[in-house]
Amino acid sequence: MDFLFVAIICLANFSYAQPKTIKVCKEYCEFSSIQKAVDNAKAGDSIFIKKGVYKESNIFINKKSLYIFGEKGSVVDANHKGYGFKIEATDF
Repeated sequence: MDFLFVAIICLANFSYAQPKTIKVCKEYCEFSSIQKAVDNAKAGDSIFIKKGVYKESNIFINKKSLYIFGEKGSVVDANHKGYGFKIEATDF
């Protein structure tokens, strides 16, 4: 009985530690802003940017290891207001 309880607790903890993929799109996604997705992501998560033009500048990633990739046709338009992405990291 004790073994079963420990096994369930271990599995529950393991499922919470799994990295996830966060989708960004203009409609019908959890996030429509890349910065908000970055802010809500945990280290090791992936951010998938769906096709579209995202008018965002200085998307700041602060000491967080993330995988960011986009669908063909995804564009970050900083509109001459800084950089597309700004990354602060150690051991980069």
